[in-house]
Amino acid sequence: MLILAGLLSACGRTKSYTIMGDYMVYDTAESLVEASDFVFSGTVVNISYEMLDVRTEQGVDSMTGLAETEPLPYTLYEIEITEKYKGTYDTDHIILKRPGGVFDDATYKVADATEILSNESYLFVAAEFPNSYPSLLNA
Repeated sequence: MLILAGLLSACGRTKSYTIMGDYMVYDTAESLVEASDFVFSGTVVNISYEMLDVRTEQGVDSMTGLAETEPLPYTLYEIEITEKYKGTYDTDHIILKRPGGVFDDATYKVADATEILSNESYLFVAAEFPNSYPSLLNA
């Protein structure tokens, strides 16, 4: 379940929202990798933002807690894959999503999220979901 908490920045009058997620917690790196569909290293080549409807079920969605269709802010990371450790992916590029992003005059950020920068390389652990981009796990 995602919860938004908002602040209005005094400097530029930019609204800032913190996204609190009820995410799965993994006790070990092994359990995180076991829960994933993809584990790979790569370089972020592009970052974009999109409002996405990520519900996976009719009625109240067990993954998001949403009862009605409503788009949520997401950051999309296009990654050039350099090494695959788990999972199969047909190309050398993948797009991963994470809640948050910049839309109009508002910034949305997951609480305690690690910053992911363009032109930097990382180890990614992700899960695949129906009708949507794969998601970062514990990011």
